[in-house]
Amino acid sequence: MTQFYPLLGPLALWLAAWWIDRGMPDRKARMISLSAAGVSLVATLAPGLVLRSSLLPAAIAATGLVAVALSPLVRTGPGAFAGILQVLALSLLATLGHNPLVVAIMGAGTAWPVWRELRAHEFTRGLARAFALYLGSSAALMILGALLSSQGYAWPAVGVVLVGLAIRMGLVPLHSWLPALVESAPIGLSVAFLAPGVGLHLLSLVAHGFPGQTLGVVSTIAVVSALFAAAMGAGQSSARRSLAYLLMSQSALLVVGGLESAGDPPGPWLLVQVAIAGFAMAIAGLEARRGPLSLDRPSGNFARLPRLATAFLVLGLAIAGFPGTIGYVAIEHLTGEAGSLSIALRMALLAATALNAIAVLRGFFMLFMGTAQHQGEQDTTRRESLVFSALMAAVVLAGVWPAITWLPSTLSSPWVGHPDFQRITDRPTR
Repeated sequence: MTQFYPLLGPLALWLAAWWIDRGMPDRKARMISLSAAGVSLVATLAPGLVLRSSLLPAAIAATGLVAVALSPLVRTGPGAFAGILQVLALSLLATLGHNPLVVAIMGAGTAWPVWRELRAHEFTRGLARAFALYLGSSAALMILGALLSSQGYAWPAVGVVLVGLAIRMGLVPLHSWLPALVESAPIGLSVAFLAPGVGLHLLSLVAHGFPGQTLGVVSTIAVVSALFAAAMGAGQSSARRSLAYLLMSQSALLVVGGLESAGDPPGPWLLVQVAIAGFAMAIAGLEARRGPLSLDRPSGNFARLPRLATAFLVLGLAIAGFPGTIGYVAIEHLTGEAGSLSIALRMALLAATALNAIAVLRGFFMLFMGTAQHQGEQDTTRRESLVFSALMAAVVLAGVWPAITWLPSTLSSPWVGHPDFQRITDRPTR
């Protein structure tokens, strides 16, 4: 019976999205979206599911739940809530699948709700055209690569899939659409779409056609992307644009984490993904209270927003790998135990992590410190406090006791038994 539980999540999400699209007030749309996202999370955590597959579907469902629960109504209407649910439903179906072509089609479909939301507003219609160009090309390449892989054309599939995935995950130099999306679209919708689970899952499914040298090239490109994005994010004057580059850097690090774990990312990296969603929604909540956020000068008052400021700082430091958080465990895994990474790449990862930490701390001091004045903004609501408290407790508990995140997520991975899997995993432990 448990084999049907995962399908309950996408079904609930689609039904809720259909209901919301028929028209309703903003608050009711959020309530229905929150209920559907909760059902999807429970369904992905059904008894016995984690023993047969990875935790990736649960991480995607948790990311969606955070995005829905913390989306402010100022910039998120019923259409955006419906789009978040549709993106989640397609992402879950993709990551639950084991056929590369089905995964590629479902992954391509996640771009449609985002494009529809961008197309619905006059000020984002230009972005909608650029988004369609980039993500349409990515979808075509991933589907073509999956077809070539299924027909046994390994080498052509390698290049085609990699280019498609590089666009979808915003790797350098095919990343220009990503900062523009985060700057203009509802942050909750951006967070749901940018969760990199679909691309990583497709990569693991077609990995049997990837020579070991190609995996090294992908890791190198991802590390360079992480370092570039971290450097860009640390110097931005706009909070949204800084967030965009932080998301881009973390997405690239998740690519490396997926490759180094020979499949879907391990538990620590997946929990970091959920923390990223919480951090992004903290910025969305502050923006809803204060308006456009600038990082040019200190303009915050910690005493006015202590709970929101604490959530921003704790989740941001967790993303940046601060000791005592799950981010430290994830970064230590890459830099200390990833045997296929060279010393230079490990140093680049450390540099990217340091720059991400600088971006987080700079954002904290500019947004929550520096002045006794305020605009009368209120601190977190009960709903926001509950979600942020749960996220902070999770990242700290998992950082102190990381064993709870290392579940057998590779038991059903298509990499198992492949020579490159043995090359990566057969290494001495420290």
